[in-house]
Amino acid sequence: EEKAARITLERLVQSMDDVAMQALDLRDFPAEAILTLAQEQGAGLIICGVQNKEPRRLLSGWSTGFTLASDAEIPVLLVPPLPIAFSSPLRILVADNLGSEGEHALNAAIYLANELHAEQLTHLHVQDSSFHEIDKMIESVRESMILGQMPSDPLLNREHYIERVKAQIREELIRRCHTCKAPALNSTYYEPVIRFGNPADEVHAEAMRAESQLMIFGRHHLAFADRATRRGP
Repeated sequence: EEKAARITLERLVQSMDDVAMQALDLRDFPAEAILTLAQEQGAGLIICGVQNKEPRRLLSGWSTGFTLASDAEIPVLLVPPLPIAFSSPLRILVADNLGSEGEHALNAAIYLANELHAEQLTHLHVQDSSFHEIDKMIESVRESMILGQMPSDPLLNREHYIERVKAQIREELIRRCHTCKAPALNSTYYEPVIRFGNPADEVHAEAMRAESQLMIFGRHHLAFADRATRRGP
């Protein structure tokens, strides 16, 4: 295996004409070795492949890659063993938790969208609420209305509540996009999207819908991704 790895690395170095490359064969725990080397080299980005245990899920089978994304002090690009059509117009998805980590992810996504001339940037927020939880909340509000503790709202139902929350969050996503530190988007089409449900499931579903080739998120979504790797189909 070590000999095969060296041959692969040598072929990779020889294939790169306009990029300075250095091939190293290290003996250590993979994540620790990569993090140490990245620090010594002053790297600005780590690129790591991942083993996909369940091919239908983007956020599964992370192992070393997940450790790097969790512990590294610089951005980590995880590449799944799936065909990625980078020859087609680039579509980027950024997940935003509406906090400071989401803001950092959004800044990075806008910078990349401009630098890589991305066709589309999908700005996603997932409201971690199931329909059952929403229905329970609405029932509680209705009881308060009956008791006169809250103003009556005859339009209150699940659909009305979801649309109202989506409209509020959509305004916040657009505001965050316009006020972030990154320069304004150039020609990239911007799409704010709000989903309800399990974050890991919804991020996966939205990436499939938008046909995103690149997903950007901070550590705030790593726990959801890790949870996704532990669930069955």
